[in-house]
Amino acid sequence: MTKDLKNLGTFLNNLGRHWQAFAIGLLLIIGLAALQMLAGMPISWGFIDLIFGAALFVACYLTWNEEHLRASAVQDQTKPKLIGEIVEFHPDAPFVPDGADYALVVKIYVVSSTPVKIGIRDYRLETICDITAYQSTTLYNPGRWAMLGEKKVMGPDNMMITQSVRAPLEDFRAVIGNQPLPQGVGQTGWLAFLFHNMFKRLAEWKTPDCFDPARTVLVLTDAYGNEHRLTVKPNAQSSGKIVLSDN
Repeated sequence: MTKDLKNLGTFLNNLGRHWQAFAIGLLLIIGLAALQMLAGMPISWGFIDLIFGAALFVACYLTWNEEHLRASAVQDQTKPKLIGEIVEFHPDAPFVPDGADYALVVKIYVVSSTPVKIGIRDYRLETICDITAYQSTTLYNPGRWAMLGEKKVMGPDNMMITQSVRAPLEDFRAVIGNQPLPQGVGQTGWLAFLFHNMFKRLAEWKTPDCFDPARTVLVLTDAYGNEHRLTVKPNAQSSGKIVLSDN
């Protein structure tokens, strides 16, 4: 009961902040009554009641709309939201498994920007090959491949030489485990996607450079069923070449 009275007091206080609607209605009522008196006509109380009711309705609507916008803003602040980007995009992973046409390997960065704990339950890659849109058919273990890069090391005679380095690809799913993403803590890892049955005939097969990074989107589905879309970082740089892992 006390809470209801408090809410009623809050409503009446907010209603009073929209006094302009009542003021306009009162001016209309005074003006109408004055005109009727000058014309020697009886005051139309029914029409006055109509004006007062309209002013009350407008004030109530403005109060409701103000509270609705405030509640929507609070809801948006607590709504699960994942942001990030595809840091590296590799459409040319070799030795494609399981009879797939292509294996696309991506390195991603993801962070939760809301206080709500968010787990990821599904991953999907959408892309364009030539002019046709495709979706990944299988999420695969990126550990099948490795990143072949180079680094400078000190060689004989104290001379710097270039050495090849084969680094394993750490599965993003293993990085986050089964835990929800913590707020404000970015997570980085690799994902691999297989694409099956893209072409009816072998003659239709295209080289991997047909995939357009600018029109590639990673869709993350959180535990609440909301989808979050990550695009490829503009001018993304490659850290090396995707090769088959030694494992």
